[in-house]
Amino acid sequence: MRTMDNRFKLARIQAGLSQRDLALRVGVSEHLVSKWETGRLVPDAATRERVAAVLGKRSWEIFSR
Repeated sequence: MRTMDNRFKLARIQAGLSQRDLALRVGVSEHLVSKWETGRLVPDAATRERVAAVLGKRSWEIFSR
């Protein structure tokens, strides 16, 4: 079973984006994207929606546990 952080990283890679690219498009730091990918932090609801839109996914596809 994939964890949220694995789905998040996979979606970013499938979208062809680096952590830096995603950070710039979402308006957060690259360091924060790294923390999301490792599961150390989870973005708030509004940020999850922005991330999902950038990645061409629905929020629940990436962030559900």
